[in-house]
Amino acid sequence: MKDLMLHALNEARVSNARLINVLRLATISVLLLIHTLVPQYTADVTGERVQTGVVIATGLAFLLWRIGRHSDKAARRTALAVPLLDMPTAFLIQWLSMSGVQGDRAVANWTLAAFVCLLMMSALSLGRVVLFGSWLLATVLSVSLQWHAQESPLGMTGGVVLLALAMIVCHSQQRIRIQMVERLSVEQEQRERLGRYFSPEVARQITESEAGLAAGQDRLLTVLFTDLRSFTSMAERLEASQIVPLLNAYFEEMVAVVFKHGGTLDKYLGDGLMIYFGAPLPQPDHAARAVRCAMEMLERLDALNHAHGLVGRPALRMGIGIHTGMAVVGTMGASHRQDYTAIGSTVNLASRLEQLTKDYEFDIIVSEETRKAAGDAVRLRDAGMASVKGVAEPLKIFTPEC
Repeated sequence: MKDLMLHALNEARVSNARLINVLRLATISVLLLIHTLVPQYTADVTGERVQTGVVIATGLAFLLWRIGRHSDKAARRTALAVPLLDMPTAFLIQWLSMSGVQGDRAVANWTLAAFVCLLMMSALSLGRVVLFGSWLLATVLSVSLQWHAQESPLGMTGGVVLLALAMIVCHSQQRIRIQMVERLSVEQEQRERLGRYFSPEVARQITESEAGLAAGQDRLLTVLFTDLRSFTSMAERLEASQIVPLLNAYFEEMVAVVFKHGGTLDKYLGDGLMIYFGAPLPQPDHAARAVRCAMEMLERLDALNHAHGLVGRPALRMGIGIHTGMAVVGTMGASHRQDYTAIGSTVNLASRLEQLTKDYEFDIIVSEETRKAAGDAVRLRDAGMASVKGVAEPLKIFTPEC
């Protein structure tokens, strides 16, 4: 979480620093254009010195803009140019333009306004030290210009107060921006975490819900386990460079089917999956969803075998067990690593049914509880009775009709 927030904050600082560079270049370019097109600005020696300063400042602004475009690290550092370059340059240009007449006060007051604008630019850096340093320097330089222009003590005090108020406002806005970046990074981290388990639509609803993910509750849900048959022996005949792409393709297809039917991906189990329906959001038809999901998984697996040229050779085969019942769902685990998961006897029995597919000719075995919960939404046929490890009495099992 901390790394994500720092990354988001750095991205915001880089973006803002580049904005500062653009504003600097645009402002000084307009000033240069005015000094070039209006002859009276360069009619005397003072005007020529000012124009020379504007030309130099324009060149430096262009250089900073170019540097900031090509490097994020350099862009962040160019934000320091506000107190180290912009303010001293504005002070020097205005100091050179003073001629010891009454109009000098207007020059000093216009410079005060410029310092307020520069202070606002420094706030975009999202650095408190930069903002405070800019305010301190702006205050010293502004008072120096006003003193040189023979401004009254009341006028100088007003300038100091104005800059202080501007700094307070900028600091407040800076904090709001930082908090916004932190909030957005938290939301992004939550979306990424939710995207591991839930379909995009379910993740969106959870994010928009005030309750979010429940800490822990009993829920009626349908649990589905999958496992690839004889994949270990098959993997021994394949190169490592073949196994990983094949497994990745398999999981890509299966998870897409799960999310299509609104299921929750609980975890990867080697070459298998644990999935459930009915949580975290209620799904009245969770049992039917699970059965339809299992049937489409087998269809996708057949297509995957064709795509990888495994037809006619030892192909991928999958066993699926499905059971409906009460389970405890919620966010569980150590404080530094938690997962949203389901636990209980319902989960265990679904896993045992999946293991039964190794002993039966059926690829999908469904419990009687799931058949009852699904009703007429899916067509299931009686597959007889089966002894399940950990269960005293044989259970009636079913399988989808082809």
